[in-house]
Amino acid sequence: MARFVLVHGSFHGPWCWERFAQLLEAVGHQVTTVALPTAPEEADLAGYAAHVVEAIDSLAEPVILVGHSMGGIVSAQVSELRPDRLLAAVYVNGLLLRDGESLASFLGDNAHLDVDDLVLKNMQVSEDGSTARFPAAKAPEVFYGSCTTEAAEWASARLGEQRTKVYGDPLRLTRSASAACGGSTSGACATWRCRSPTRT
Repeated sequence: MARFVLVHGSFHGPWCWERFAQLLEAVGHQVTTVALPTAPEEADLAGYAAHVVEAIDSLAEPVILVGHSMGGIVSAQVSELRPDRLLAAVYVNGLLLRDGESLASFLGDNAHLDVDDLVLKNMQVSEDGSTARFPAAKAPEVFYGSCTTEAAEWASARLGEQRTKVYGDPLRLTRSASAACGGSTSGACATWRCRSPTRT
């Protein structure tokens, strides 16, 4: 059996993995869920990655790292920092950015695609631009479309504030995809994409 380390995305917390963690544990896997820091001095890509690295380093065995959405960018940075500690990296609706790209630059570079991004359209950014929130009333439609009404309401009520600095922080990569997880040759490690990542 394997050890999974689960990294949440924007506005979410370890709570979003509760059902998924229970399913993994029910078949014998071990699960560590990471709460990304919220303090201003830590809530950037470097701080998030350091926090996940600390969690991985506290474990005896190599892990399967799972990043959801923005957590996928964090997972990519962690894959660069601790390739020897990863069995695989799984991106759940996560972006595979190139070296030097940030989420903001990726969206800017691809503005010509005219993507109807309901997250960007609905998130509420603070006056100074340092934080953002997502309205609970819009969350079922945007995040939890495949969930039951009860599950969507449960999750929507738990969405929290997100520091925005991480969106502009560039990813720093020197390794190829095949080297990022202990020499795996299966593409970007074991990269899986799911349509409904928050159904957990």
